[in-house]
Amino acid sequence: MNVVLTIGGSDTLCASGIQGDIKTIMRNGAYAVCAVASLVSKNTKEYKESVAVTPEFLASQIDAVFEDIKVDAVKVGMVTSAELISTIAAKLRQYKPANIVVDPVIPTKQRLVPLDEAAVKALEKDLLPLADVITPDRREAAMLAGIEIESESDLIDACKIISAKYNAIVISKAGLDVQAANDLLFRDNYYKWFWGKSVTNPNNRGAGNSISAALAANLAKGYEPDKAFKRAKDYVTAMLDDQTLELGSGNGPVNQSFGLEDDFIRVLSDEEISRV
Repeated sequence: MNVVLTIGGSDTLCASGIQGDIKTIMRNGAYAVCAVASLVSKNTKEYKESVAVTPEFLASQIDAVFEDIKVDAVKVGMVTSAELISTIAAKLRQYKPANIVVDPVIPTKQRLVPLDEAAVKALEKDLLPLADVITPDRREAAMLAGIEIESESDLIDACKIISAKYNAIVISKAGLDVQAANDLLFRDNYYKWFWGKSVTNPNNRGAGNSISAALAANLAKGYEPDKAFKRAKDYVTAMLDDQTLELGSGNGPVNQSFGLEDDFIRVLSDEEISRV
């Protein structure tokens, strides 16, 4: 089985971060291993706090994986300090894995995350140059490119700038139209739109995180980037279509394990159990 290493923060809600990635990677047919950069306390209603691990311990986790296991892809999510980002970059340079996917979680006016200016600079200077694929949302793409994005042509320009700057494939998630879910892939001076429907599901925590993890899983399995992303997008669309999971009183998690209906999932009757 192909292996994906996910690096990022934990999540008490298990919607995003390490736990969400593990569920998504396994659901997409690869085996997940992890290195935890921070411990995050949150629920469906609020973010409480985050406690980072030491750079030394993060390095130890990454070493433990690479020294023993062949890694087919790496997905890096939210990392909260410049020191930790630099540690990850150093280890990726050391082990040189294929298929590095970086989901650049950057603070914006609409999206407050616990990264300071030094961490953002380390992300841009140390980590993004190592990425094979970068998956910003529209606001993150605007920040990384240094331009305003108000049209589809602006988004194409932004992705072109980011791709040239970091010599990477860039996939901007969610586009501009709130009535649709159109994603843009830019590579080698050409772009491709992946058109999709917008799914109304209030329980959508972890959706953006999941598409990057699913992408990494499909790259690990040997799919070319275009096909890998199409498979990841189809998975997330189907996941959002499933509205059976209702947890908490706020914005709940997506159900990364939708559609599993075998005997390990179902509640079996006494008669069914007796026949086993």
